[in-house]
Amino acid sequence: MTVIHIEAVCLCFFLLLLFGNLTLICKARLLGEKAPMLLGIAPMIVQSDSMYPEICSGDLVFIKKAGIDEITEGDVVSFYDPMWDGSGIVTHRVETVITAEGVRTLQTKGDANDSADLLPVTEDRLIGVLAFRLKGLGRIALLFQSTSAIIVVTAVSLSLVLWAVFAHGHSRKPRGTAQIKRGRTQHDKKETV
Repeated sequence: MTVIHIEAVCLCFFLLLLFGNLTLICKARLLGEKAPMLLGIAPMIVQSDSMYPEICSGDLVFIKKAGIDEITEGDVVSFYDPMWDGSGIVTHRVETVITAEGVRTLQTKGDANDSADLLPVTEDRLIGVLAFRLKGLGRIALLFQSTSAIIVVTAVSLSLVLWAVFAHGHSRKPRGTAQIKRGRTQHDKKETV
């Protein structure tokens, strides 16, 4: 793979990351979504150690949209916490799936907590189930939540990519040309001696 191909791949990856971030920010700020999703996945930054040691404060978790019927005991789920007027989001493990009068609810508990959550999770409060996590990357993701940081990171990244593309494009000589010239020069010297 040449340098130009690697740079093109990096640029595409960066643009996808930027597009995804801007989409999530717009959905959160303009549309008021509390847990904005992109392609059915909601990235979230963990703020507490209630799920320690499996999930720690500062981890970046990706929550896949799921219905309450898809959830089983032992799954880690995210939901809107009624204790915070529905504005807070909690990520805890399902201890028990309860079905009463045809209505399914989830009893949850943080792994590091002594007791279960006070209220069971209902369908309307469920966001989804844990798809995967990236340890400690939530701290880095916080940088992308401010407008000024997004502008600075975007400008610096695009500048570096453009510099690399133009610097390589102007300084490159075809390999075959350089080798032929060196070969002729040495050959010419032998004939003149």
